[in-house]
Amino acid sequence: MLKLSEIIGNGVAIRILRSALTQNKPASAYLFAGPPGVGKRTTAYAFAMALLCEKGGDDACGVCGQCRKVMVGSHPDLTYVEPIVRDRKVKQEIDIESIREIIRKLSFRPYEGKRKILIIDQVEKMNLVASNAFLKTLEEPPGDTVIILTTENMSSLLLTILSRLQKVRFMPLKFEEILRFATERAGLHGEQAEAYAALSKGAPGMMSENAIEKEKETRSFALALLGERDAKWDADIMKMADKIDRSKEKALVYKVLESFVELLADLVKVKTKGKCDSLMNKDIVDELFSISPRFSRRKLLRAWDVSSELVRTRRWNINPFLIISLLALELKR
Repeated sequence: MLKLSEIIGNGVAIRILRSALTQNKPASAYLFAGPPGVGKRTTAYAFAMALLCEKGGDDACGVCGQCRKVMVGSHPDLTYVEPIVRDRKVKQEIDIESIREIIRKLSFRPYEGKRKILIIDQVEKMNLVASNAFLKTLEEPPGDTVIILTTENMSSLLLTILSRLQKVRFMPLKFEEILRFATERAGLHGEQAEAYAALSKGAPGMMSENAIEKEKETRSFALALLGERDAKWDADIMKMADKIDRSKEKALVYKVLESFVELLADLVKVKTKGKCDSLMNKDIVDELFSISPRFSRRKLLRAWDVSSELVRTRRWNINPFLIISLLALELKR
């Protein structure tokens, strides 16, 4: 388990939390909001460890009895809750039973530490009944308790809950930061480190081999749209659209779209500046330079507008085959 000072990236969020520790005035409830895999849960545990540390200060010492118990997951004053599938239900959620257990635990005084800490991960998956029950705890939190909630979708939370939380925003890491994570924490080097850093999109939690392979496949679909428009191109695109349409992963087409938008942005930079300093797909720079001459800057920007608009239509549940066909038509104009 990392200390706050050991976390790579999200410097603004870390400074906010360390400032609260320095003044010994943490808020009663926090909301850590940001995309998946950018370090919200890691930071929540690091902050909890610092709050419980015997030595105090703006970070955990990592060696005292309180810190060691947090590290091994046995601290009696730290409660962690995440969505689960209960009984015969089919989806993960935080239900009323979980909230009742939380309320029961928070009603007791701290066993060992200076305060009790509650971490609720993916709070956006708390159902409505549970949310209304939890609201009472947020309105009148026990004085010796700090609540830390994490979410990937802040807009899905009840406004009555949002208004009672101090928001701490987390962002994807810069390329230099994620590359440092790849080398120092993941033990990667050279081209492999650069490839993983680019494909993880600034999210350390997305740097597993399985996640990277999925991202490679997603990007390969997006790259196919930018391929040579020869006699085979139409047939290949239709085959790809059919494969995406038949995929069990319903969100795949939007992941392809998002990857396509990033590729288009990189191509515009290459065409405009002829540089690769700020590219998102730094591991395929040579391929981007070879694709660039196929399209005018105007066409790339037009395709970017269309694909960005299609990303925003996610909630309309448009047929994936139709989306890929629209993009292919736009690129052929």
